[in-house]
Amino acid sequence: MTQGTDRAVSPESLDSEPDGTDANPTATERDDDRRARAMKDGLQKDVAAWSAARSGAATRAADDFGVAKPPAPAPVRRPRQAKPAAEAKPVPKSNKPFRMSYGGETTSQHIAARLARGAR
Repeated sequence: MTQGTDRAVSPESLDSEPDGTDANPTATERDDDRRARAMKDGLQKDVAAWSAARSGAATRAADDFGVAKPPAPAPVRRPRQAKPAAEAKPVPKSNKPFRMSYGGETTSQHIAARLARGAR
């Protein structure tokens, strides 16, 4: 095993080559760097769009599970003014009030017959 391979890597060291070739990059290296930056920018845009969509969906989902808003109250209907009632016609006095029929007997005859049979 070799020693010295377990050292920590700083972010600055990732941008530069260990042998110092950053000073004079070749056309291929510049093209590769340009494509890497373009890919990194594209991924950052994708993450930003995903994050925005995700936060919007979370808000909508929270609204869906929230307390329902009460319905708007219906407009109040005012009662119409009642028309005056027509005068009641007097009932003719010639009609007798309703009476129960006991098979052709009068009320007093029916009561007497019931008492005779033992009704209380």
